[in-house]
Amino acid sequence: MKDLLLEIGCENLPPASIRQAFEQLGKDTEAKLEELRLPFESVYVTGGPRRLVLIVRGLAGAQTRRSELVTGPPSSKAFGEDGEPSKAALGFARSHGIAVDKLERIVLDRGEYVGFTKKLKSEKTAVLLKDLLPALITGLRFPKLMKWEVSGTRFARPIRWLVSIYGGKVIRFDVAGVKTGNVTWVIPWLRNEKYKVTGPDDYLAALAKAGIVVDHAERRKKIHSLAAAAAKKLGVEVIEDEALLDELTFMLESPAPLVGDFDKTYLKLPPEVVTTAMKAHQRYLAFRSGGTLVPKFLTFTEGKVGSASLVRTGNEKVLRARLEDALFYWQEDLKTGIDGLSKKLSSIVFIEGLGALSNKAERLAILGRAVNDMERPDKRVAEDQILRASRFAKADLASEMVKDGKEFTLLEGLIGSHYAREAGQDNDVVAAMREQYMPRTPADKLPGTPLGAILSISDRIDTITGCFLAGIIPTGSQDPYALRRQATGLVRILRTMPSISIRPLA
Repeated sequence: MKDLLLEIGCENLPPASIRQAFEQLGKDTEAKLEELRLPFESVYVTGGPRRLVLIVRGLAGAQTRRSELVTGPPSSKAFGEDGEPSKAALGFARSHGIAVDKLERIVLDRGEYVGFTKKLKSEKTAVLLKDLLPALITGLRFPKLMKWEVSGTRFARPIRWLVSIYGGKVIRFDVAGVKTGNVTWVIPWLRNEKYKVTGPDDYLAALAKAGIVVDHAERRKKIHSLAAAAAKKLGVEVIEDEALLDELTFMLESPAPLVGDFDKTYLKLPPEVVTTAMKAHQRYLAFRSGGTLVPKFLTFTEGKVGSASLVRTGNEKVLRARLEDALFYWQEDLKTGIDGLSKKLSSIVFIEGLGALSNKAERLAILGRAVNDMERPDKRVAEDQILRASRFAKADLASEMVKDGKEFTLLEGLIGSHYAREAGQDNDVVAAMREQYMPRTPADKLPGTPLGAILSISDRIDTITGCFLAGIIPTGSQDPYALRRQATGLVRILRTMPSISIRPLA
């Protein structure tokens, strides 16, 4: 039993595709080893921005020996009455390269047949790996693929080095013009640092010595602990963001924290705007103290940098530019006001054939009143609140902050609720605007207020029925308006409202 190491060294892989790639590599490896009758103890896979790693422990040196029964035609058709083999028997024997007198009579549940016992060849593992490993590499699937050299090999990013070692010896093959070897690199285009390895153990030790955290789970824990330590030193807390933490895990191999500052002026912005500006492009973590955002951020560098102050200044300049843009959008939208923004909805098409967003606002009001009427009298909300929530629900889609696909687009609804608050709308309307898109995902929270639930129900009913009327019906592969997800959210909301009496609308 020997260990196998495969490292695919690449230019920086897209963070979102790394986990998918190494998980596929692990599943494919297990399936292929079992298919090839190669016993093994364990398969370990991991990945980072510059490498996908496969380690198979206790891989047998050769295929297990096995025999299999090969059956041919029924005995009645294999031999004539005189006992002589028929054309069927002769053809079967010839196709398998055996003499016809080697055929045996074999009794099966379905009758008696002729056949023979075939001893399967036991090939050495080192020989099989020469074909298996390149097939595993080129078989990896990614959302987007590149071609960069004459062979036309497709991969997420150009492959720059390959390490392939079994039992201390290099398994020789090449992929995309890159030959396998026993040398791994840290960051070949930045640090001319490489290590010769003989197997998984000294490979992991060499990269650990270079400061590379190979294991993705360990890397995630390290980033989390470094962030917590930085926050503790500042006397604040990190605003937890699991999605961002996952992304950082696959952007870094040797994470080193760096704290920066931004001007307190930008704290006038809604906190979600500030944190989105940090996250959307720069992947910064935010801090808070006593529930309030503080004018600091946390970023990570790939290993410790010699000129930390210069790097910090550069990051601060980039964030300042983004926050300055956000502040401009905010101030311009406040000049227009929530009422002025709602008036602009008449010039924005909702869905072709279903009118403008202003028409959708009118339908939301009608649907909202109908849903409200289905509630018990003691559970109903004021009609004027439904009218105002419906009128202003989509107003932020006309705002400078949200329109035109900026990084703040994902804040739709939430931004509108801030504009409504600034305009003096009551808390129920503000909360409903914030909650109108809940739940966004199957695991997301549901609306927490009656008005928010009514607005979310109305919005989903309008979008789902409108799309069906327009001929936009989900298929197995296409659902551009996420109608299935919206329908699932609608059912979840209705199940939490036992006081509502569902009946056909007049």
